[in-house]
Amino acid sequence: SKALVNQTIYFTDKSTNSPITWLWKFGDSSKDSTSTLQNPSHGYAVGGFYNVCLIVTDINGCSDTVCKTVVILLPPKVPSGFTPNGDGENDIFYVYGGPFKTLDLKIYNNWGELIFQSDKQSLGWDGKRKGIDQAVGVYVWTVVGVTEDDEKYELSGDVTLIR
Repeated sequence: SKALVNQTIYFTDKSTNSPITWLWKFGDSSKDSTSTLQNPSHGYAVGGFYNVCLIVTDINGCSDTVCKTVVILLPPKVPSGFTPNGDGENDIFYVYGGPFKTLDLKIYNNWGELIFQSDKQSLGWDGKRKGIDQAVGVYVWTVVGVTEDDEKYELSGDVTLIR
C-alpha cells in the first residue's frame, strides 16, 4: 500500500474464523501507534516504509499475525538556503521527501557549470567543488526524481549558500 504523508489510511481486517480481538501495530512512534479496532484508520507524519502488523485472536485463544509494508510518500522539498560552516546544523543541501526509486540532484554555479551531482538522496551538497569551499551566493539546482509510487517530479530552483 502507498499513501501520502498526513493522509488517512483505512485498514481492513480480512481474517477468517471469527476473531474476537484485534491488535494493529502501525510501525511508527506516534501516540496512536496501535489500535484494537477491527477496521481502524491511521495517518503517518513522516515519509518512509512502515511495517504494519495485525494480530487477531479467536474465542479459543488461537492467534495469528500478518504484516505488510506501507509506503508513505512525500513530494520532494528543497530548502532555499544552507550554511555549510561545520556547526552541525543545516550544513548539507539535501532533497527531502520521497522515498524515491531514483533521484538526480544537480547544482550549477552562476556561470552554468555543473559543480555537484548526486543520484543518492542521502548524499547532499556540502557547499564544495572538488573539495574546495564555494563562494557565498546563489546556486541553481535541478531535481529529477521518481517516488516509490512511480510519480515523476522535475523541479528546479535556486539555493543561497551562506557561511
